[in-house]
Amino acid sequence: MGVKDRIGEIRSISGISSEDIVDSSSYQLFILNNIEPDVNINLHYIDYQDNKVAVIEIDDSDDKPYLLKKI
Repeated sequence: MGVKDRIGEIRSISGISSEDIVDSSSYQLFILNNIEPDVNINLHYIDYQDNKVAVIEIDDSDDKPYLLKKI
């Protein structure tokens, strides 16, 4: 999060505000409630080009494919 990446446009670093910084458990709960099988993530924040950027790493799994539980 904090990166604008749209088809046909140049990728740019927009950064996120301090109000948008949340604990990884919020995202993990969302994923657990909406995706199966369970997916584990790691969330951390980095400073890049004077902007705060969120990095979400998704752990590798042998339980693919993943499905949305709800729409």
